[in-house]
Amino acid sequence: MLEAKTLTETLTPEVKPGEWRTVGRPLFHCREVQAVRLDESDLPELRALNERCADYTQLVAGTPPDPADAEAFLKDLPDGSSREDKFALGLFKGRRLIGVMDAIRNYPEVGTWFLGLMMLEPASRRQGLGRALEYAFEAWVRNLGGRRIVMSVPVENRGALSFWWRLGYKILRGLPPQPFGCKIHARLLLQRDLGDRLKVEISGRSSPS
Repeated sequence: MLEAKTLTETLTPEVKPGEWRTVGRPLFHCREVQAVRLDESDLPELRALNERCADYTQLVAGTPPDPADAEAFLKDLPDGSSREDKFALGLFKGRRLIGVMDAIRNYPEVGTWFLGLMMLEPASRRQGLGRALEYAFEAWVRNLGGRRIVMSVPVENRGALSFWWRLGYKILRGLPPQPFGCKIHARLLLQRDLGDRLKVEISGRSSPS
């Protein structure tokens, strides 16, 4: 049987130890990028990343980045979730923060992971890195007992919907409109059953490269 660790390793070339961020042990990695759980000491880097990703903030909220967004990324939790189940992940290439992922374990139910955000700086986009990171994230979640990943995507964000659709996420249903900054977004709930990808990989019909 193909194990999650094996899947992640197939995405990860050799990286010299001195090139990696030294604070925090990577939870998973692929290519030259490592995913590390962030804390308040990372706020300056988070704010700088948000400034570089101002196009995303404008699309979703209709406003420039706010310094308070970094604190919210670290602390925001849905009702009923615990601090231990929140994974505010920094994606580091060497010691540079190039992106983030925000994941909640066992939400809204046991075995389900809610992916609230995956964001890469513009210089790291359109290189296949987002796809590779999503595969590595899936492998890590599966290794922790996760059975599916769900997310809420604004209908206006056509690029994100297309990206997740190509990766095999399916629309479950529409969600009530929700305010984000100066905008109100209609949203779609997407889901990916992690067993699906594993079956395809074992059959040899698909590759995470």
